[in-house]
Amino acid sequence: MKFWSNFKVGKRLIFSYALLFIIIALLGNIGLKSLNKVNIASNSMYNTDLTSIDILHKLNENSLEVSNNILSLIYEKDELMIKKLNDDIINGFEQEDSYIRRYNELDLDDYQKKELSNFTDNYKNYKEKSNNVLQFINSNKYDAAFMDHQNLEVSRSKVAASLTKLIDYSSFKAKDENNNNISLHKNVEVQIITYIVIGLAFTLILGFSMTRNILIPLNRIKEYAKNLAQYNFSEEIKIIGKDEFAQTGAALNTALENVKKLIRIILDNSTELSASSEELAASVQEISSKLLFINKSTDEIALGVQETNSSTEEFVASIQKINENINNLTEIVNKEVEKSIDIKIKSSSIKEKSETSRHLSKTIYMEKNERIKDAIERGKVVKKIEGLSESIVNIASETNLLALNASIEAARAGEKGKGFAVVADEVGKLAEESISTVSGIQGIVEEIKNVFEYLSENSKGILNYIERNVNADYEFMIESSKSYENDAKFINEMSEEIEAMVKIINLSIDNVSSAIQEFSTNIEQSKNNSNDILNSINEVTYEVEQISSNAQSQSELALKLNEVINKFNI
Repeated sequence: MKFWSNFKVGKRLIFSYALLFIIIALLGNIGLKSLNKVNIASNSMYNTDLTSIDILHKLNENSLEVSNNILSLIYEKDELMIKKLNDDIINGFEQEDSYIRRYNELDLDDYQKKELSNFTDNYKNYKEKSNNVLQFINSNKYDAAFMDHQNLEVSRSKVAASLTKLIDYSSFKAKDENNNNISLHKNVEVQIITYIVIGLAFTLILGFSMTRNILIPLNRIKEYAKNLAQYNFSEEIKIIGKDEFAQTGAALNTALENVKKLIRIILDNSTELSASSEELAASVQEISSKLLFINKSTDEIALGVQETNSSTEEFVASIQKINENINNLTEIVNKEVEKSIDIKIKSSSIKEKSETSRHLSKTIYMEKNERIKDAIERGKVVKKIEGLSESIVNIASETNLLALNASIEAARAGEKGKGFAVVADEVGKLAEESISTVSGIQGIVEEIKNVFEYLSENSKGILNYIERNVNADYEFMIESSKSYENDAKFINEMSEEIEAMVKIINLSIDNVSSAIQEFSTNIEQSKNNSNDILNSINEVTYEVEQISSNAQSQSELALKLNEVINKFNI
């Protein structure tokens, strides 16, 4: 069992349950297989053996009934009865065929199939002889039918013998299968009882072993806990094995050893702790008296710092007033700088626009001067029109003379010249109208000539005005804008110098103000620090008093600890 105790409790439990599971699984498997075999044997017994016996008995009874009906038919004289017997015989044969088909559909073995083949041959012979007897009866040959019926009985005896063999074999087979079921039941019963006994034996052995291996370590741990409750640390726990209980015992022994060491250390140092606590209480009282003196000195320092802080605040207020005036001056200078920059920008813009306008006016003047001169040259075409008009007048006068001569010649021609006279008259009228129209054109041309000369003179006057006056005005504007630009530049430079000086002054004042502010901050900080020191001293005084009280309590606790430690048996 020592080997068994080396296993952990979990593994032992798993092994025990696994073994029980295997035994239960084997029992279940044996039971299921046995039930399956019994089920197969029972189905075979019913579906093959008992069913076949039932079919064979019915077949035998039916063949006997048919044979009796044939015999009755030999001696029967009543027509109705004869007809009924014939119908019964036919139905009997059909019923026999049905029984044979049903039997053939069963799960037959080789012997049954062989006997069935013999039965089939005998049955065919029996059926042929039955048909022969029926034919004799139908032919009213009753003597021949009676004689042949004896042969029929021999054939039916063979059929009955075949049926008896099959019935006996099925009965024997059913009995054999029943014996097999009984034997199987006994074997299964023995196996199940054997496995149950083995399972119970293993269960008892494992249960006893598990209980023993668990209760013994638990009882030892319980005794160990009682010893600890009674301050007895002198005995260790002893648990054999490598399972969880043995590991727990080893861990408890280690913890016990550590606690023993701790108790020894506490026992050795508790006396020193008591003496140190008394010395600490005396030192704390001395520190408390010195803190009272420091507290008084700190109050005087805080009062002096407060007076210095008031004077510094007045000086800071004066510096801030000067700083505001400097800032106002800076704003004025900045505005003047902005104005001078604006003047400079505007004068530059005027200068650029004047130069652009002067250049544009010169360009327009040159362009229009050339165009006016070109227009004056083109206006001379009026003189050409005037010359052409005079030529047209001369041509019209000559045409008029020709028309007059033509009229005279037409008059001389008489009737033959009437058409020509009409044409001559029309030409003469056209010549007169041309002269009249040309005269009107000459009048208009004369007016155009006068207007053109007037426009030419005025255009020259405008060009002369632009050249003399407008260009001079543009030059004056350009010079004035240059002068404004220089003045603005001077004002800007002067303003920038003033602004730079103001910035220097402002920076100096800021430095002074910052220094004073820093000094004021330092004074305020000193004041706060003095107050903090005072508060800290008060807190330290309180803490020292607490330490003194705690030191006294600690001394008392050290004495009590000594008393408790002395109770332990190590």
